[in-house]
Amino acid sequence: MEFVNKKFSNESILSQIEDEEQVDLYEAWLKQIQNCVQCDKWGQVVEAVEAYQALERVFTIRVEQSSVVDGSMNTKQKDNTSKIALAIKLRIATIEKDFDGPMVDDMDMIADRFVAIIHGAVSFPLPLEEYDIEQKDLDKIARFESMTPLKDTIEVLHEVPSAQPIAPPHSPNPSATTMTPSAGASSPPLSATTKLKYASSQTPLDERVKNSSYVYIANAVVNGGALKPPREPSEDLSFFSVAIDRIGLKDVESFGYIDPYVVVTVADARACIIDQQQTPVARRQEGQYIYFEDITVHLEISIQQMLEGNCGIFFELMHYKSKKGKNSCRCWAFMEHDEIEDGPIALELYKKPADYQRKSVQLHSVKDLFLHVKGFVRTASK
Repeated sequence: MEFVNKKFSNESILSQIEDEEQVDLYEAWLKQIQNCVQCDKWGQVVEAVEAYQALERVFTIRVEQSSVVDGSMNTKQKDNTSKIALAIKLRIATIEKDFDGPMVDDMDMIADRFVAIIHGAVSFPLPLEEYDIEQKDLDKIARFESMTPLKDTIEVLHEVPSAQPIAPPHSPNPSATTMTPSAGASSPPLSATTKLKYASSQTPLDERVKNSSYVYIANAVVNGGALKPPREPSEDLSFFSVAIDRIGLKDVESFGYIDPYVVVTVADARACIIDQQQTPVARRQEGQYIYFEDITVHLEISIQQMLEGNCGIFFELMHYKSKKGKNSCRCWAFMEHDEIEDGPIALELYKKPADYQRKSVQLHSVKDLFLHVKGFVRTASK
């Protein structure tokens, strides 16, 4: 990231502004954009997009209602504010679609000098003109004006087998769908290359649906989950399957988790998602454990590809919150690629949100409670 001159830091510019109301306004906006970037960095796609949307509307309305003539904004301030709004819309498009737009580091750079930019003390730092997209198409993505649901499924080397749409439970929109592989679907032949191929969206957001209040169905579980058939190993490529046995939580009996399930994600060192699947709802809850009873997830990416991409395997325990009307992550665990082995494995649990870059990791509980899984390394000789 580019070094920020202290002369143009947020704190420095704020200290030079005499109008207290303007300082309060800039500080509020600064806090908002910092929250956007933080959610974006942590892979909290829904939260990041919603926060970006809210801030983009603020700046767009400010530009439309302000005038250089009345003195509320000078020419540079108006131009920079307009560019901030455009950068946010481009970032949303980058998250939501297969679009080569601003990355999270670019948004972080804007946040680092946000006050200087919006106050007109510096020029806007990103060359937005290089991003080729029609304004009307950008608005449809960034503001969700299109009524067509997006289905950016996770792909690794080949297309996901054909599927039948199934309406997820607890969905506020009965037309919302998610995709699950057909029973008995066979896996297509593996490509000769072992080079990683990423999902078009590279995010955990499987599907976007719109109703009167813009409803997201993110990682929505269906009756049979969304699990993929095993890939056939070859002489050059081996695969890993993991059977989820049980997860230990101190409040299982007192809390009573509604429809708990696990989202299993393979992500590389840059936090880009390579593969993502979700289990069916747990079989039972008893004592301090939620039992999945060896529900098996067959990872589509080979062990060799995981080594190449420095990938980790992430397990997020999801459950339904009736008061909020949505699924939420309770805690998470992960395996490094060098921990892949046959046999039982006990994984530590960490506080949400899941960090696919493995930088912000805090234990969920000091008690000896873990996610218990069994690993199966599948090779051509086995």
